[in-house]
Amino acid sequence: MVGLGSLLELKVAGLNAHAAGCLPEEILALALRAFHPRIAFACSMGLEDVVLVDMVSRSEPRPRIFFLDTGRLHQETYDTLAALRARLKSVTSRLNIQTLEMERALRVAMNDIVEVALELQAPIAVDCFAAQGAKGAVILMDEASNETVAGGLILAYGASQNGSVR
Repeated sequence: MVGLGSLLELKVAGLNAHAAGCLPEEILALALRAFHPRIAFACSMGLEDVVLVDMVSRSEPRPRIFFLDTGRLHQETYDTLAALRARLKSVTSRLNIQTLEMERALRVAMNDIVEVALELQAPIAVDCFAAQGAKGAVILMDEASNETVAGGLILAYGASQNGSVR
């Protein structure tokens, strides 16, 4: 009789064989498909973790990502977390998928494409997506659940009259 541990070892061995020669994004997507919803990705806010979070956030099924504050992180990590905190200031417009025109956002539903204004706790360096590609992309995560809430592109930025960033 094969035990549960042996079955898991066989599954992992099969996945390892299948993943040989795959790109990192493909390996992460393979793991998500194989183990969802029992898999979660840990983020310690290191540079390599930010890259992994970016990769898995583009995958389906949607991954669970969590951040564990051990109380032993470098001050720079806490500074980064504080600088990256943002709140939704307003939804300025919504894409009408029938006409492909942006219109006033009277309501917003799941998977809508919207233009928003975010208010950041501290200034951060950004680029427009059109100019810098990946440097102009963002991932928004819920601070309470650490769930990915949205992905986005930075189309414009600058300080508003009250100092918030658009």
